[in-house]
Amino acid sequence: MPLLPSTAFTQHYFPGLALSSGLFYRWPSSIRFDLQGAEPMYLKPGHPGYSSNKQLTYNELYFREVTHRASTLFHAAFYPDDEVMLLYQKSAYKRGRIKTTDFLLRQLGINKSDVVFKKIANPYQAIWHLGSWVRMHFATTASTIPVRPILAAIANQDFRGRSPVIHGDVFFLNVSRGLIFHMYDDRGLDILATDQATLQPLFDTYNSWILDYDRARIEQTFAPV
Repeated sequence: MPLLPSTAFTQHYFPGLALSSGLFYRWPSSIRFDLQGAEPMYLKPGHPGYSSNKQLTYNELYFREVTHRASTLFHAAFYPDDEVMLLYQKSAYKRGRIKTTDFLLRQLGINKSDVVFKKIANPYQAIWHLGSWVRMHFATTASTIPVRPILAAIANQDFRGRSPVIHGDVFFLNVSRGLIFHMYDDRGLDILATDQATLQPLFDTYNSWILDYDRARIEQTFAPV
């Protein structure tokens, strides 16, 4: 039986790597970026946009910065003509499944026949990821992906009442350059490559966006030999 596209990709570029959150900690040539800027997540009473009718008022400037950083990093890591395999996986618990009406597929403008679906084992051990999972693959090029709305929907996943929203994991696999781009939520994203040199321009240009918690490890990886 032929390998699934994502399995063939990881075996070729990232042998032994499982596609789930926390990729940065499982691959040496990787960078974890901080997507949060100086703006607070919620508005405080007295702010012009604060609503006393809601328990929490989201700060749209916060989410705008998250989407700006994520989309900037995507376009820095992916050239327009790069071949990309978009992988989306989510829990199938309680009859959950990927539908053609899901926001992600609607943004891509694709039909069910364009997508490869596969049931997979639970990629997580935590109890809140119960049951089996379903995964889809879609081959395209970087220039055809509506990056900003997809990344904005990923940023909304942990915030009740915000839409649009994408629940689950979205991985952008750059087949042309051997890269993985994974925005895990509004806090940050991981970019992996087969070697340090491929990531060096991202390390140099967007150094101020590197997550401070992991900065020491990342700078040691990119330290001159």
